[in-house]
Amino acid sequence: MVKEIRFIVKEQKRIDILIAEHLPELSRSQAKKLIDNGNVLINQQQIKASLLPQLNAEGEITLPLIEDFDELANKI
Repeated sequence: MVKEIRFIVKEQKRIDILIAEHLPELSRSQAKKLIDNGNVLINQQQIKASLLPQLNAEGEITLPLIEDFDELANKI
């Protein structure tokens, strides 16, 4: 199970910084891992953490839920 967050870019900063600032439960390095794993899309395209997205670009973040990690750990 996952949680999807959709957003519109309103500030022109690196995407990993924007995500970390607007999702305080995530650090910048966690945001980068999500980006590197393809869990963050801008205008429906995979990106790099250093991207400076254009204003009003459409973004989507797919966050795995904690239960998924617990279930995975039980299988190991």
